[in-house]
Amino acid sequence: MTRYYKDWLEAFVEHASVGEAPLDLLWWVGVSTIAGALRRRVWIEQGTFQWVPNFYIVAVAPPGIISKTTTANVGFRLLRQIDGIHFGPDIMSWQALIQYLGQIGETFTDERGGHYDQSACTCAIDEYGTFIDPYDRQQTDNLTSLWDGKPGTIWKAAKLGHDHLVYPWLNVFACTTGNWMENNFPESFLGSGLMSRHIYLFASEKRQLVAYPWENAGPEFTLRESKLVSDLREIAAYIGPYELTPDAIEWGKAWYEDHWARYGKETRERLGFPARKQTHLHKLAMVISAARGEFPRITPATLQLANQRLDEVEPGIRKVLALLGTTNITRASRMIVEYMMQGPKKAMLAETVYGNLFFRQLSYKEFGEAVAGAVGAGYIKTDPTMTTLNLCKPLEM
Repeated sequence: MTRYYKDWLEAFVEHASVGEAPLDLLWWVGVSTIAGALRRRVWIEQGTFQWVPNFYIVAVAPPGIISKTTTANVGFRLLRQIDGIHFGPDIMSWQALIQYLGQIGETFTDERGGHYDQSACTCAIDEYGTFIDPYDRQQTDNLTSLWDGKPGTIWKAAKLGHDHLVYPWLNVFACTTGNWMENNFPESFLGSGLMSRHIYLFASEKRQLVAYPWENAGPEFTLRESKLVSDLREIAAYIGPYELTPDAIEWGKAWYEDHWARYGKETRERLGFPARKQTHLHKLAMVISAARGEFPRITPATLQLANQRLDEVEPGIRKVLALLGTTNITRASRMIVEYMMQGPKKAMLAETVYGNLFFRQLSYKEFGEAVAGAVGAGYIKTDPTMTTLNLCKPLEM
């Protein structure tokens, strides 16, 4: 089979850039798409465990700013054209998810005649809140184990008919808002293993204005899509373990020592993403290698690019941590700015904002405190009587 693109991820970003979303968000949509094609048919062997190429990626942005769901579907539209890919519904209980994984279990065979099992699916979640309940300990524990892809896991869902998944695998791309994160994730979730297994992508404004994306696509759009699907079909056929080259192993050892020299002094409760970064690094390296047609080889260049991309998203992940456990007034300040970012005008009457957002939820005094917080942070300004609110800059997300 002939590969059309030397780097599938770069070609996908170009393909999807007809819309308004930031290019880095498009790149990660591409990562989730390739991961969905690879499934649990490939891995990096580590003796007592395996690294497998799945992700929990969550796009966080104010509503309507970057068309999060539409952007994600550009990738999954391609993935749905590949035979053998299973998509889970975006609204289900964790028990039903385990049952579904049991129903789609299958065995595949590699070139050497080895037989392997997998129960693998990708979930494209329009609204993250329909998928996860941070207060459901059983759900968060199960999602943690699914991310790890541990073989031979026993699942406590026997009453649903499937309590044993040999090689479970779950890949998730979800969308939400900063306001939802603030309101629904308790501060105690900071120390959870599930939190550190997520990659959060932030966007606060449109990269460009595109009223009609199809006009921006050009005649090559359909042809490019067919080529991307063809390459993705080849990626979906990969089977077996990845191999790190000797110099990649040396690079990885040096990286590991440097990484823990930098982060080892952080408290365990707040360490979060850095503690899981080595796993993220190798998961992402598998995707990048596949995107470049280099399977099963992983080189230092592959690891370096994976590390660069993770370094770029880490500040956004830390902003998510800062959202959790905030006060009602802090949340209200963010809601005000998000609401004004959606409006057609940069200026709004304070009473309109209060009436539409907080009537019967906050007193007008509390609303004034929230406005003062947004003013102090430089996002809005107002006249002395607080009659009119003026947007100064979008949220830094």
